[in-house]
Amino acid sequence: EDFLFSLDSDNNIFVLSDLHGDWRPALNFYKKNKHILSDNPKMNLMLILGDLGANYFLNERDDKFKKRLSELPFTYLCLRGNHEERPTLLPNFDKDYLIETYCGGEVYWDCHYPNIMYMKDSGEVYTLDGKTFLTIPGAYSIDKDYRLASGWSWFSEEQLNKNERAYILNNLKPHYDYILTHTCPHSWEPYISDLFFDGINQSRVDKTTEDFLDTVVNSTHYDYYLFGHYHDDRDIQAVKAHMIFHEGLVLKKGNEWQKI
Repeated sequence: EDFLFSLDSDNNIFVLSDLHGDWRPALNFYKKNKHILSDNPKMNLMLILGDLGANYFLNERDDKFKKRLSELPFTYLCLRGNHEERPTLLPNFDKDYLIETYCGGEVYWDCHYPNIMYMKDSGEVYTLDGKTFLTIPGAYSIDKDYRLASGWSWFSEEQLNKNERAYILNNLKPHYDYILTHTCPHSWEPYISDLFFDGINQSRVDKTTEDFLDTVVNSTHYDYYLFGHYHDDRDIQAVKAHMIFHEGLVLKKGNEWQKI
């Protein structure tokens, strides 16, 4: 059953990113802000902008992490990053997940952890508190070769494919209140170049997703843009954007994101 999330006196919309299978950032966020949280997890919506890490090991370690997250009074709506598998490609997706409608868009609902949802793999639009959120998942793993050589997980479908990118562009609306992505447009790199890994030749990094996001922001209008991926919290006023990590934001009445 679909519904619209409204910011009434008891509801909250928060944002974090890049937990990478570590529940402590969410726990610390809870401890810091529990005075403004509702006792009802459904009223504390936590948007995760990729690399939650709950579908990374694909074994009991993921379950342990999900259980810890579920102990906190949040409902998690998670964008897929690059260091995690697409929910639809999980071995037991048909058994463990339900495809539902939430706030006007498709989500994958974890049957075992009902307060954890994943945004649609190929991009989606959600309406929260009357505001439209265009969500675009995925990114390229610049540490791909190291991961493969070390026997770590790497997910071949981490970026949107050509058909998925085309679908998003063909269905763009003239305006969105917010755009949520994991990485950011290629043209924004001057604002984040100090966060690049040492020893990585950026000219050899696959920028397909970042180039696509440039096309998106040049083809529509938005009020504010939120992204993760780079493991820092910073406001980028020049492009009306905020990079999210563990500091977190809250959406207040009046269409404003605030640090808390």
